[in-house]
Amino acid sequence: MDKWKLVSKPNKQNPNFWDKTKELQLENWELYDMQLDRTEMNNLVTKHPDITSKMADMWMRWAKRVGAVPRPL
Repeated sequence: MDKWKLVSKPNKQNPNFWDKTKELQLENWELYDMQLDRTEMNNLVTKHPDITSKMADMWMRWAKRVGAVPRPL
């Protein structure tokens, strides 16, 4: 969205986490400013929780609509 890129954060302790989730917390995401940080080195989730929440909500609505989450087993 614009200059922002939202990336899902892997869950190494529970690799199937994304398959079964219905909601995600901010700590499950990484946010990058692609104009200033093209190499994605500075996660800005804590500095921009409003943008993260908005983009995460957009993603979750899409994922539920297309059946990406929770994935049927």
